[in-house]
Amino acid sequence: MKKINDRIVLGIISGLIGNLSKQLVGKTLIKFFKFSKRDGIRIAVGIFLPKRKAMKNSLKTRIIGLVADNCIGSFLGVVTTYLLGLTGKDHYRIKGIASGHFFWVTLYGFLSRMGATSAYPMSEKENIIGFITHTVYGWVTSETAVRLGDPSLFKPHLKSLSEPEPEK
Repeated sequence: MKKINDRIVLGIISGLIGNLSKQLVGKTLIKFFKFSKRDGIRIAVGIFLPKRKAMKNSLKTRIIGLVADNCIGSFLGVVTTYLLGLTGKDHYRIKGIASGHFFWVTLYGFLSRMGATSAYPMSEKENIIGFITHTVYGWVTSETAVRLGDPSLFKPHLKSLSEPEPEK
């Protein structure tokens, strides 16, 4: 199979696959465990609509939320791909999970508190779902990037992370 050798394309694809897995896990937690009423799609729609409109379960709000959530997921997939390109693919699962946690803290914590979405504040259960789903997102995104990406994309560019040069 031909590997993807463009970091942006790889990041978009990896981010979308990671985001799909995030959405499926979120739906499962909500449906079977009655964890919460708001998922990532509802939170993403809050970026564009006021709270009273964002909480409506209409087709229009679901579409806006789905598009917004996938755009964010693909952008963060590009960030993850560049992170792996910068630091190398060793321990990529841990790096992916850590980046998923960083995105969760940044998006759900810091930016939502600053008013970036009308979905703030969130309940404890919604935050637990966010943590779990972003863990899955980071893991699947990094896994997809490493499996679909050309190995040359993941050679560390930092001097301290690259192989030492042999002495002459």
